[in-house]
Amino acid sequence: WQAFESIIPNLSEYHLYIPDLRGHGKSGRTTGHYRLQDYADDIISFIKNRVDAPAYVFGHSLGGMIALLVTAQYPEGVRAVAVGDSPLSSQSWHQVMFAKTNDRVRAWQKISGGHIPIDQLIEILKDSPTEEPGNPNPMPMRKVYGEDSLVFPWLAENLYHQDPDMLSAILDRFDDTVVGYKMDLVFSKIKCPTL
Repeated sequence: WQAFESIIPNLSEYHLYIPDLRGHGKSGRTTGHYRLQDYADDIISFIKNRVDAPAYVFGHSLGGMIALLVTAQYPEGVRAVAVGDSPLSSQSWHQVMFAKTNDRVRAWQKISGGHIPIDQLIEILKDSPTEEPGNPNPMPMRKVYGEDSLVFPWLAENLYHQDPDMLSAILDRFDDTVVGYKMDLVFSKIKCPTL
C-alpha cells in the first residue's frame, strides 16, 4: 500500500482501508496458498467484516486481478471497481511473466523474504538488469533510474517483507494460481461501474 501514499491525502473524504495482501508487507505468510482466489477470498471477507456499505475497490497489478474477482464474486459488496496496470487475462499475465520478466522475478524471489538487510538489497537492485525504453539490451537499474532513485528503497522494502513463496506461486504453480481467472466469466458477472 505504501506505493500509493502520495495519493492517499487526495482521498481524505473517503474512509480508506488499505490492507497488505497475504505474503506482502506485514501481513502473515501462508505458504502454498497464494492463488488469486485465496486473495479474493481474503478481500471479500474483509469487506463483509469491516466495511459497512458497498465499497469502492481499487487494485493495482496483482491487486487489480483480485479486485475483478472480488467484484464478480461479491457484487453486493462492491459499488464500483477501478483496475490499474493489471493483466486482464491469465494468458496476458503468463506472457508478461514468462516472456518478459521471468529472469528478473526469479532474481527477486531469491533475495526476498527478509534474509538480506534492506541496505544490501538496495545495492543488489541497483546492479540488477532492467529494460530501458528504446534499448534492446538490459542495463543495470542504477543507469536506467539514477543512483538515488526512490524506486530502490521502495522495492527493497517490498522484497524484504515479501514471502518468496508468493513469487513461487506465480513462477512455479502458475496454472493453479490463476484457476478461475477467466475474463469471459468474470466480466459477465460485473454489473457495477468499472474503470
